Amino acid sequence: ITVGTYGEGNGGEVSLDVQRLRADNKALVSSQSLATENGGDAGAIQITAEEIYLNNLAEITTSTDGDGKAGEINLNTDRLQLEGKASVSSKSNATENGGDAGTIHINATDSIRLSGDSAVTTEAKGAGGGQIFAKAGDQIYLFQGNITSSVLLGEGNGGDVETDSKFVILNHGNITANA
Repeated sequence: ITVGTYGEGNGGEVSLDVQRLRADNKALVSSQSLATENGGDAGAIQITAEEIYLNNLAEITTSTDGDGKAGEINLNTDRLQLEGKASVSSKSNATENGGDAGTIHINATDSIRLSGDSAVTTEAKGAGGGQIFAKAGDQIYLFQGNITSSVLLGEGNGGDVETDSKFVILNHGNITANA
């Protein structure tokens, strides 16, 4: 599922309200702003499901290639599970005068589990970094998984990473904010 904009107008939004979302083998839910100059903002992605499961390079992502902003990602679920290099990400790809990466909100009433080099990330090459808010009622468990926010170049602020859970377990996992 992909929405996007190639011009000055903003991209459309993706809104899914399902019992379970299972994405595998490079499946993609994305919103993009592909204009490198005078581009509109990428639209938001909103997913509500009892379970969200991504595996084998599956992605939920927003991005911008120019001065438009990458869209926000809002995941509301009981359980979020990412395996096999799956990812939830927001990226600003422009190295100069880029729009900010979008903010990622994850609200899981039970758990967030990342394994097998899976990641929740925001990245800005030449703009401000998006923030990550990960909230789980019981646990956030990272087994070879990462939650990261980074700004590589430019004058933008790095995005914050905020976690809120009864337990945060890092087993060869990382929670990092870089600027």
